[in-house]
Amino acid sequence: MTRDLIKNAENEDFKDMRRYESDTEFVYEIYFSKTALEGLKQLEKLNLINQARDLLELIQKDPFAQPPQYNKLVGNLDGFYSHRINIHHRLIYKVYEEEKKIKVLQL
Repeated sequence: MTRDLIKNAENEDFKDMRRYESDTEFVYEIYFSKTALEGLKQLEKLNLINQARDLLELIQKDPFAQPPQYNKLVGNLDGFYSHRINIHHRLIYKVYEEEKKIKVLQL
């Protein structure tokens, strides 16, 4: 499951992904995979959308900012980073430093 998720997200071109719109000034552009968009809908139903939005706006300015603590993932998710939204949900993303873009894999 995780391997397929990563493969699909890695193969999604930025032009095919939905861009995150924000009112704040940012350094990075955020793009969502299809799985991440589905996760956003789920977070909205669970009343966690504000926490997710705050986290997205934070990583738009600096994807490696602390706090909150981020984790560099290993294994199948090597190259991805994770921030906790709450105990059950996390934001998984990959940073493309040269392009100043962030691809959100999962929420």
